[in-house]
Amino acid sequence: MTTRPMPSFAICIEHEGNDLIARECLNLTGAAPAADGFVRCESVERVARSAYIRTGARLIAHAPTLDALTQLIAADPPRRPEYRIDFVDAGGGPQVKRLDAIIAVADVLPDSPNLSDPSHVFVLVSREDGFWFGEIVAECAHDYAKHRDRPFRTSAAMPPRLARALVNIVAPHATSVIDPCCGTGTIVLEALALGLDVQAGDINPRMVGMTRENAAYFGHAIEPREGDAASWETTADALVTNLPYGRNLDASEENVRAILEAGRRMAPVGVYVTPHDLSEALRDVGYGSVEMLRHPKHTGFRSGLVRIVHIARR
Repeated sequence: MTTRPMPSFAICIEHEGNDLIARECLNLTGAAPAADGFVRCESVERVARSAYIRTGARLIAHAPTLDALTQLIAADPPRRPEYRIDFVDAGGGPQVKRLDAIIAVADVLPDSPNLSDPSHVFVLVSREDGFWFGEIVAECAHDYAKHRDRPFRTSAAMPPRLARALVNIVAPHATSVIDPCCGTGTIVLEALALGLDVQAGDINPRMVGMTRENAAYFGHAIEPREGDAASWETTADALVTNLPYGRNLDASEENVRAILEAGRRMAPVGVYVTPHDLSEALRDVGYGSVEMLRHPKHTGFRSGLVRIVHIARR
């Protein structure tokens, strides 16, 4: 006998102009978020591993007004002693003060709250279609953040949070991953942290050593390859890589094309990150479909730069 998943909802960070955040949420929850970051879904069990999903909740009640919501809750109140209610204003909803809304819901709950050390946490969301009330059952673990303190990195290294989202695009459907341009191992660390089988390498021997040492620092044993990815004869469920680019890198168009050709052979799906549109080149080497996601890149000096994430499938 199978059981139907409990109706749930999740809250992502706002993602206007950031396709990657919406795509990660779709892959982990089975549904794409609205512009305000709210998503109605069937499961939030993978929220903890996410990069951009804040919380996941089991849906208790939804109504267009606060009065209607409290009536629904009062008719069948959840029993959760030692609780706290968090309030999220997603924008565009009915005008209500945060504390007034929390008190209105608390007044119809039978148990006593504990604001300092709750055993259960509810969340009340105000958005354009009314009020949503649920119990938080999953939260982002932010475990990617520890990888910021890796021993070796470069100024061009990808942020761990972004790398986690890239891996989440292909996992958990993929259980093995290749990164043929691993650099200092940012993507490698996130894939290892999620329990995937990982193969990695780089044409630069210095980067190979950095990846090995960074992985060992966090308790992972991996032996990256040194050499041109175009000559690799190996396979995995997916390829995820940050293609070489930048003023200090000498990656010719021919080099990049060779990497793409090898990537198509290595895995049925490839996730390639570049600062420019690579879709034509990906189709030229034989990929059947290419999806492009925009991810704005913000630094302390400049904004407006965009990374383009290509999801290419054979």
